[in-house]
Amino acid sequence: MFTGSQCFPTLILYIACCPPSDVVPLQDLILTCPEEYLESRGEECCGAPKDRADFILRVLTAVGPSKLTAEPEERSYVIAALERVLVDFEHKSLEGWRRLAVTTATSACLLADALKDEMKQAADENRLVADVAGELLPRAMATSRVLAKAALRLEAFSSYLLAQAAVDSGITFPEVDQQEVRHQFDDLLMDYYKMVVREHDELAFNIIPSFQASSVKRVVPVHSISPVYLLVLNLGQTAKVGFTTLWSILRLRSVPLHIFVLGDAAGLENWRATLHDLEASGKLRSLNLIELEYVDFTTNVNFQLFMSQYPSDCDVNKIGEALLARFICHELLPAHVDRVIAMDLGDVLVLDDIADLWAQFDTFEKHHVFAAAHISALSHVNGGLALYDLSRMRARNWTSLALRAAREGLGRSGDCIHDQSLMNTLHLHSPGEPSPMQTLPCRWMLARIPTACSLHGRL
Repeated sequence: MFTGSQCFPTLILYIACCPPSDVVPLQDLILTCPEEYLESRGEECCGAPKDRADFILRVLTAVGPSKLTAEPEERSYVIAALERVLVDFEHKSLEGWRRLAVTTATSACLLADALKDEMKQAADENRLVADVAGELLPRAMATSRVLAKAALRLEAFSSYLLAQAAVDSGITFPEVDQQEVRHQFDDLLMDYYKMVVREHDELAFNIIPSFQASSVKRVVPVHSISPVYLLVLNLGQTAKVGFTTLWSILRLRSVPLHIFVLGDAAGLENWRATLHDLEASGKLRSLNLIELEYVDFTTNVNFQLFMSQYPSDCDVNKIGEALLARFICHELLPAHVDRVIAMDLGDVLVLDDIADLWAQFDTFEKHHVFAAAHISALSHVNGGLALYDLSRMRARNWTSLALRAAREGLGRSGDCIHDQSLMNTLHLHSPGEPSPMQTLPCRWMLARIPTACSLHGRL
């Protein structure tokens, strides 16, 4: 039996100095373990390697509840310790990952509660809204990010359970029946997830926008500015879901919008019907200073010609065709439109002024034709948000370049089924040529709960 506290005053020091040697080499350990504790690395102080992870988890289990009701620094201590033990000791510990997900969620919600308590106190003291907004906005945004990370950890734990079940059963990830792991991601974890998402959404879509509106004054009236051109896609009966994205844009926009709705006949009719429903409910007034224009790509002659030349072996479905139409939007939109922002609907939320995104066009170098996010960890370009310079697309015979990229993608890996496939080829597989893609800053492609530039989800 051993007790790490006999040699190390803190659990973090114990973790830093006593990881299994097969996990952390000695040369790396010297960088993390203070020199005065290097001589205490024997089993007398650290214990047997096989017992170390269990010891740390038992300590964290004992101190966890009290630390989680203490100061944020102490909660961060527990979370940091859990992270280290999982990375450096026992990454297969189901209980460790579960505890990390729950601990992160609890700490995030406590931060949100503390912020709302200060807001209530400020209201009780009749403090000026602008003063409160200026003081609490940075904390609100930081807390929103912490909540986002907490939700992502809970989602990752659910994926971990599915992946482990796949490994144990010798089947592929999509074949796992989610009910098989449902008992491990129990009602308590689901309650935590719902609570974290609820707190995050209240901050992101209510409190933070209200703070921003109170602390930022627009100097130029929106009606005196040239419009931002936006290209959205709607197929079938999905307009109501897509309007979620549109409402998020309207909350902070400082410019008029001209929206091109690209779709098939059913999608365009569904968009019009949704507008009619909004008008009947009195919500259409939010769409002031917006112009709408409809483009049916299925009947467009230029797009039909493009698809007739597209490699026949590419397995392009109806959604893929719509995305390809978006990729050659210079062929479908009016000649006077020189630039456009193309954006997915429904699974994207815009948390900043879209005029700032439009300003990214001014950062293009001469060889850039479009902008998108490059997700380095996944080695691919995210096509869910793209800025297209239509004037350069027309001048450089972009349609021919798109067809060439489709043929190259088909020959290389069969990757030619939609716009993102062509983006990948043009940006990542054109040796000797400058990429036509400008990489978007991470702030315009944050995951839901993102890690920066990791997954497509929220802007």
